[in-house]
Amino acid sequence: MGTTVTASGQCQGVPALLSLPDAGKAAASAGQGWRLPTAQELLTLVTAPGCPAPTLDAAVFPGLADLGDGIPYWSDTPADLPVPMRMHYYVDFADGRVDAHTLGFPLAVRLVRGGAGQ
Repeated sequence: MGTTVTASGQCQGVPALLSLPDAGKAAASAGQGWRLPTAQELLTLVTAPGCPAPTLDAAVFPGLADLGDGIPYWSDTPADLPVPMRMHYYVDFADGRVDAHTLGFPLAVRLVRGGAGQ
């Protein structure tokens, strides 16, 4: 959300940082089956887990930039944690790790269509 790819393959714009509820609303308003991906779906994009550099293919995802605290993108996967907090997983494309955050924290969003999460 917030970026588009031009006909020449360049990424334009800045990723929108949204809370998870706002990300869900944005996906719903996008229509045409767009939705938040699962953590597992986001992990399929990681090309080099554990590396200290962007872990997405720059040819496929041009212009990937650190958002100030890594490159974290929300998933629609609830965190399975032993504490009674409502958290969801996110994937940080700076190093390929998965972590969890509270739903109100603003992170970047990458929408998907079709696939396993339907």
